[in-house]
Amino acid sequence: MKRAYLILWCAAVAILAYLILDYWNARNATPLVKFERQWAEDVAQLEASKKLPKPWFDVREVELFGGTPESRGWLKEMKIPVAQKNPDGQHKLEVLIVPWEEDGKTGVMIQYNLTELKSKNMIYELGRTLILSDAKAKDPIKAFLDEMKL
Repeated sequence: MKRAYLILWCAAVAILAYLILDYWNARNATPLVKFERQWAEDVAQLEASKKLPKPWFDVREVELFGGTPESRGWLKEMKIPVAQKNPDGQHKLEVLIVPWEEDGKTGVMIQYNLTELKSKNMIYELGRTLILSDAKAKDPIKAFLDEMKL
């Protein structure tokens, strides 16, 4: 019986250590790593929400634009979460990435334009803003507890 408690205790410590390390990595990561992670999560949430139009899932081409030299460098280094969905699709997705900084906050603006390949008409656009860091960030322990929803 004591071994079972020891195993459970070790598993609990390992899970807690993993969560703390993951939180620390997310908080202290470079802007590129923060952006890559948040962008992938955002795209997954958008696609799971069922609020995107059907043409979003009929994309044959994806074209990425970096709005600044910094974002052009990021696009060369990172894994892009939007991709061709249908090789025979009738639409093109254009994505503009623009990092920004204002009042101690840093973030990235993402602009999606979905166009019909045949007519070249834009049929849908969506703008998203991801906050990478905030100078007025909360106490790290409080932020961790809020993030874990404890």
